[in-house]
Amino acid sequence: MNTRTHVVDPSVTVIMETVGGNHDKITKAIKSVIAQSYKKTKLLIINYHPMRLQVCGVVPPGIEIINAEDVFCRRVDQHISNLKYVDTDCFTICDDDDWLDKDHVADMVSFWNTCSNRSDKPLQVCGSNYVLHYEDRTEKHSFQGWAVSLFERIAPREVDLVYKNFPVDLVNGSDTWLAGNTYFDRRMFEGNHTYHWDRIGNSHLSMHETNRGKTKSDIFKQCLRHWEVKIAARSKVLEPIVL
Repeated sequence: MNTRTHVVDPSVTVIMETVGGNHDKITKAIKSVIAQSYKKTKLLIINYHPMRLQVCGVVPPGIEIINAEDVFCRRVDQHISNLKYVDTDCFTICDDDDWLDKDHVADMVSFWNTCSNRSDKPLQVCGSNYVLHYEDRTEKHSFQGWAVSLFERIAPREVDLVYKNFPVDLVNGSDTWLAGNTYFDRRMFEGNHTYHWDRIGNSHLSMHETNRGKTKSDIFKQCLRHWEVKIAARSKVLEPIVL
């Protein structure tokens, strides 16, 4: 067994994927990453809208924008492709309609630094700290997902290996395909509620569940909803983001 080398105070990429459907919220999401107290944090915005994404105003260093071809039939395939752009020690996720508290990354890194007893698996440190914001209420939810996880960067061949554990009959379009994968050495920690999940409105692309007994009709409707929202977003002009 080859024990992995543990990097203390790792560099971190926050992946933010967008198709242009949350233009009214993405500025808040970007600013929440810029404001992170952990200074070795990089924001990687991956734009899947057919128009090029422009960020205007005072744009600080540490923001990279990739205008990618949207060639993926399933969202999970898109997620896999995103991971291959990561060039830092670790990565995490922030959706373009959500936001982070300023110590979100720092809290994960603090726990990461204590995990020096390593195995041959890539490391994932995972909390349970979502705050869900609805139109009429706010709820705290405790469940593990990749938005509250810090993952060790993995090589493209490892990404493909992880994906093989979630074949098409198990994954509809899940954001948790990686967070729930047994290939990772998961270390749990008690975190504060520092990831804010905006559920206001009904135009959301996210499908966060694996296939738990859904019928083929259920799966079709779920995928159809994903594409209805995605096509609607892509058909609109992509306005510049002004920071």
